[in-house]
Amino acid sequence: MKLLRLIALALGGLVVLVLVLVASLVISGWNTMHASETNPLPPLRVPPESALEGRGEHLVLTNCVGCHADHAQPPLAGGSRDFFDQPGTPPLGHLYAPNITPGGRLKDYTDAELARVIREGVNREGHPLVVMPSAQMRGLSDRDLSAIISYLRRQRPAAHTVPARQLTPLAYLMLGLHVIETSHQLPVTLPAPDMAEGMTVAYGGYLTPYLGCKDCHGADLHGGHKGQFPPVGPDLVALASAHDLGAFTLALRAGVSARDGHALDPVGMPFPVYSRLTDTEVGAIYTYLQSLGKK
Repeated sequence: MKLLRLIALALGGLVVLVLVLVASLVISGWNTMHASETNPLPPLRVPPESALEGRGEHLVLTNCVGCHADHAQPPLAGGSRDFFDQPGTPPLGHLYAPNITPGGRLKDYTDAELARVIREGVNREGHPLVVMPSAQMRGLSDRDLSAIISYLRRQRPAAHTVPARQLTPLAYLMLGLHVIETSHQLPVTLPAPDMAEGMTVAYGGYLTPYLGCKDCHGADLHGGHKGQFPPVGPDLVALASAHDLGAFTLALRAGVSARDGHALDPVGMPFPVYSRLTDTEVGAIYTYLQSLGKK
């Protein structure tokens, strides 16, 4: 009986320790989401202006519209997709892309605050965002950053409010464990020069992060891995190496598989958004991926 009592006490102590650890991680995750980041407001080296709106519209319609609008069409009045309630994901709560027209919170932000949101994932209150792809937008040139802001400002206001963000204890636990990371990025302190457009490795290397290819296809673009948030994309480098530019273009802009011609899932492969890419942009991405296959 004495041995059984000792075992019961030990198990009870272990359970208490586990509960304390879990609670500590949940609190750590909560603190992470409610932290006040010290990112200073960045100077806009290229002022937003009407001459940049065309370029900004193209950049927004090949990226931002996929989350902040329904059916990949403006206005960017907020999406109906719940990023925390997707097949294959645990119960994390609710998270919708907000209204980023002048009829939403955009009107409350200065240009510098918008720049910080885009590149650094920090809102005007100084708190980190989550899911906002600032890691892939951090490399934007100063001119392209201002072009996006210029276009966002000139949109027609849309009066639409999405449900507020709600995180479950499991989401905070995963934040505490760093299974989920916030969008917070270090400040961009150096000038970011323009990138010359062309079917070049350099321009393809500039576009690929912005388009979010690494989110699904892995950090090295050799395919996603088990355990990442879906979708898990195939090896892009191998695909570009095995198929010609025409087949690659059909996959990227029309959702036709380069492997066997079947129709791709527009949620997993956002070809309705990528259909707006120019021939030069598609060629640059293809050239860049092929260069990775030669290393």
